[in-house]
Amino acid sequence: MTKSVKYILFINIIIYIISYILYYNNSNLMGYFVLYPISDNNFHLYQLISYSFLHASFLHIFSNMFVLILLGPRIEKEFGAKKFIIIYLIFQFQ
Repeated sequence: MTKSVKYILFINIIIYIISYILYYNNSNLMGYFVLYPISDNNFHLYQLISYSFLHASFLHIFSNMFVLILLGPRIEKEFGAKKFIIIYLIFQFQ
């Protein structure tokens, strides 16, 4: 596994754990990081990145990280670490 894939994997898992804890403690802090429509008063530019690291369930994060582990190293070796991270973030909008 490549360095960038490990970092992205680690970030996703940590954010999932934090969001899980906040959700079950009835914290509405996560509402700041989900993506609202641009026309909504709750929309903030940072949400274009923050929402892509949120996962709705264990199965959701597991399947996403499984695919990241399978495909990420190949893509990173082909394009390099910087381009891989850019590609990863761009494809979060799909």
